[in-house]
Amino acid sequence: MGTTQPSGTQTQEITFRFRSSGLFTANPGAHFAVVGRGESTSWYNRGRGLIVGGLGGTANPCAGGVRSQPETWFVNPANGEPSNYVWGGSYCGSWIYENAWYDVLLHVNSTNYFSYTIKQSGTTVGGGFAIEDTVNSESWIINNRLTGFTFGLVFADNPSAPWTLEFSDIKVKWF
Repeated sequence: MGTTQPSGTQTQEITFRFRSSGLFTANPGAHFAVVGRGESTSWYNRGRGLIVGGLGGTANPCAGGVRSQPETWFVNPANGEPSNYVWGGSYCGSWIYENAWYDVLLHVNSTNYFSYTIKQSGTTVGGGFAIEDTVNSESWIINNRLTGFTFGLVFADNPSAPWTLEFSDIKVKWF
């Protein structure tokens, strides 16, 4: 979705709540992404944000279970292919449980920095830090042009088990 960046602002803020019910039990490798200052098509994403889910299969994997991880998305200038980078290790969040509501705050600014925080009942379980994204080769596009945001779900390939993923109170503003 697109938003209008008001003159004099530099940071896009996205807040929302989410809850999964059976999603990650039925689809252990599934994860959802929230991309700020973003642009998405059927074959690529651009922007910065976070992923939540079974992240053992990422390039910098998180320990088992459902966790969060910061990610940046871009088109690789060397080959024109979609690309991404995830920060692992200490950037991986704590365990996230099914059937509980979580509150998320994502900031993506115009100077290569982004941050997110995931809280459950007021306790931080993911993020809580700022990252300077020196990896994304399309930072100039993100910082100067992109004003949209994207929510997406990948690798949820088990249609035989019932599951849900709910989002509520989605708000986007600029400062």
